[in-house]
Amino acid sequence: MWKVKENMKLQVINTYANLNDKQRMIAEYFQGGQVSPPGIWNIWGLYAIKSINISAIDASKFLYLLNSTMFTSSIACWGIKRKYMQARPIQEIRILPKYKVTNFDGKLVDNTIWKTFQQQDFQTPPFPDYTSGHSTFSSGAAVIFDNFFPNMLASSKFSPFSNEHGTMISPMLANNPYPNNIKTIMVKTNSSSVAHDTTNMRFPTCAVKLEFTSWRNLAELSGISRIYGGIHGNNANNVGLIIGEEIAIDILNRAGN
Repeated sequence: MWKVKENMKLQVINTYANLNDKQRMIAEYFQGGQVSPPGIWNIWGLYAIKSINISAIDASKFLYLLNSTMFTSSIACWGIKRKYMQARPIQEIRILPKYKVTNFDGKLVDNTIWKTFQQQDFQTPPFPDYTSGHSTFSSGAAVIFDNFFPNMLASSKFSPFSNEHGTMISPMLANNPYPNNIKTIMVKTNSSSVAHDTTNMRFPTCAVKLEFTSWRNLAELSGISRIYGGIHGNNANNVGLIIGEEIAIDILNRAGN
């Protein structure tokens, strides 16, 4: 466990020292707005259903299996959290002997005041690091999406998010002028809700395009977003991705899919 903690601290510190605008926007997009990751996957699901107009029976089955998978994933994920009680990066980094580390805005700060890439009123969740909920929910959801909508992100055109749904997914999509959808997100300049500590500057410094190639790609980026944000270490992400996928495969097998 000591080795895991040391690797986690070094990995997060090194990642933060080299964050670019795209990585920051990935961190913020997948963080969630008015809904958490299960809610985001449900919104994406509704737009996927709308895009290819599947039958009401198939849509009901898809939503049932999707939410059964994410509910079961939550039980597994939080059971592991309670068992191992692994500290978060912010806890581990702040108790290091005092020295300078790179903060999310590129500034050098004392490790005792190091911050995650999140809004001031939305800091690290108050429960253990291992495993990552984002990773577990998302990898399981991606398997269900792949079963009902294979190769959809590679070929389909999607309706743009309404402002209401965009705001629910991420604060940075509120009143966004671009026609964002499941496959492509355009983030306008200075639209981040995360501010530099010492100035009124916002990210990104120029418009950023996020484009997703598959449901698995969405899941993997959802997981890595928590590393970019300083919320989780690698082991929490990697194991969460594996567990969510295994749960989804088991649920599909039990359902006869």
